[in-house]
Amino acid sequence: MSLVNFRNPFLLLMLLVTISCKEPQAQYPINKSKKNNASSSITRNKTIYSNEMGFIINRVQSDSTLRFIPSEKGFWYAFISRLSNDNKEVKPGDLIHFKMKIESINQQLIYDWDVAGVIPYRVNKEDILPILREGIQLMSLGDKAVFYSPSHLGFGYLGDGNKIGVNQPLRISVEVLKTLND
Repeated sequence: MSLVNFRNPFLLLMLLVTISCKEPQAQYPINKSKKNNASSSITRNKTIYSNEMGFIINRVQSDSTLRFIPSEKGFWYAFISRLSNDNKEVKPGDLIHFKMKIESINQQLIYDWDVAGVIPYRVNKEDILPILREGIQLMSLGDKAVFYSPSHLGFGYLGDGNKIGVNQPLRISVEVLKTLND
């Protein structure tokens, strides 16, 4: 008679328990250093931002027709036309209608005024490009402004999947047509 009888269910169970009781081995990721990945990503994003701001500042300084102002949010803007200082300012919650034109940083037309048409927007209550969300709040009814936007405030690292490329800084012109307050 053999020592292990596989016909005996008790002995078979004991054998399986003994074999399965060893400690599991840890499985480590192929790339063990998340810190290095995060660090390289931060460095890459800082380089992209620095390059884009260099392009934007160059364009702002070379435009003698408009007086550009740096914003606290990281973009530059100038008013093409401003109706008056006592005009009604856009406030959070206002329903406004605006139109826009999008160009490359070198003023190559990407989307003309009529492509999107007139856009209704509830200020700070709806999802919209960060550059538009921040820039429209600087405007009043009837104002027309131009914004130089770094890519992270525009379409970012994805682009728009059509004409706007990956990490593309933009020149966006906006006109606030009317406001409708509740």
